[in-house]
Amino acid sequence: MKLFDFVYPKIPTPKDVLLSLIRLPKAFSNILRTHFLILLPLVLTQLLQRFQDVVDNRFISSLGTQALEIHNVQFNLYFIAQEIGLAAAISALIFWRRKECIGKQGFILKLHLYMPIAISAISAAIIYFFLDNLANHFSIAESFKGTARIYWILGLVNLVFRSIQIPLSAILIACDHRIKCLVLGGGILLGKIILGWTAIHYFWNSQTDPASILTPMIILDVGAIVILLLGSIVGIRWISSFVDGWGRMDLRSILKVWPGELGIAAVNSAAGIIFGFQIAMVTTSPGFFVTYQLALHFTYILALPVIAGMQIAVRDASAEQSNVLG
Repeated sequence: MKLFDFVYPKIPTPKDVLLSLIRLPKAFSNILRTHFLILLPLVLTQLLQRFQDVVDNRFISSLGTQALEIHNVQFNLYFIAQEIGLAAAISALIFWRRKECIGKQGFILKLHLYMPIAISAISAAIIYFFLDNLANHFSIAESFKGTARIYWILGLVNLVFRSIQIPLSAILIACDHRIKCLVLGGGILLGKIILGWTAIHYFWNSQTDPASILTPMIILDVGAIVILLLGSIVGIRWISSFVDGWGRMDLRSILKVWPGELGIAAVNSAAGIIFGFQIAMVTTSPGFFVTYQLALHFTYILALPVIAGMQIAVRDASAEQSNVLG
């Protein structure tokens, strides 16, 4: 080989350029197919989680406008659970495949379940003391305030269990158990559909007074808690069966991530809640609140591919950086 071959790299010929252009669509399709197979289950899983709120809306709206207004308040509070869950999911994905975390995935799992439960429980406890203020701000009729309070208290328990659904799904995806993730999300959605249909058709007398709607609303809330609890137990058992170990790791590295993620979560959840509070100050029909909720669902659905891509990218980038540094 000549010396100049090292100094001056070979200039591609027109034939080389043509061949590379011919191969480019095939290479692009292979990369696209690989990423699509990774992202699709995560997108579908989060889509199933969004449909849970649509199902709740559908059955609650059957109970009348007052029941729908009460549920709208609770829906705004679910932003807190969603953002705490996303913060826990991102943090779990950062550490799941890092070189220094080998043999410690069990500890990472436990920590990223305990922390969202603790944070959401503290948030729920604070909100509990402001339930009467919520009823006044959202103009809940006086005769329905007792029903609203019971429904919201159960909703706060629901909020706690919701906060661990996203990290469980993200960890299942991180472990390449995509089918189980879809089965878990689909099972929870199916359970809520059956629950809502049963509550409306068998425990409601078609009247919209406070006494008539109380029982089906309690059944919807308690049933959702039970379904989420059972789903969480199943998800935890699945993940526990294939983690690579239960060794402890240094908490300081994880605690460096949490303040930033929780800060982002606080801003995102506060934005949704504040906007919901502002809408409550507008004199309009209850149908407007339904439209507002559906618009939020639709916006989130449009953003799902980006959110899913970011979660997978965080997992892979963290693992790659760990291997490079190691």
